[in-house]
Amino acid sequence: MERYSGPLLTRQLAVLLLARRDSGALSWTASMDLGRSQDLVKLAADAWQWREQCFPYPFDLKDRTIHFWDGEDFVPVSRYSGALIKLVPSEWDVPTFEIDGIKMLPTARESPLDDARRKVALVQPAGK
Repeated sequence: MERYSGPLLTRQLAVLLLARRDSGALSWTASMDLGRSQDLVKLAADAWQWREQCFPYPFDLKDRTIHFWDGEDFVPVSRYSGALIKLVPSEWDVPTFEIDGIKMLPTARESPLDDARRKVALVQPAGK
């Protein structure tokens, strides 16, 4: 399976994107990959461009949800297989995930990434 390299949007980021367009800006520097990088986003009336690829403006994105481009629309990063498993944004720019609405990693005091690193260090996997 090929690694996804397209934009990852939250409702909050979509609101900012539309506000920049509505302000008349022709470009905007922002992170479209959950804080991993800052890139130039070109803004036009009916679409925006990021990393040489054009996308329609997102509308009606769900709150507390990360969305990805599936080739036709921005859809939630989630899966249902007996329980709803969903990737959710955090204030740390590192997502966490929920199963049926229950956070699997605490995010109030620690980044999900730092939490995961701490837990991996506890088991000290060989060679890692």
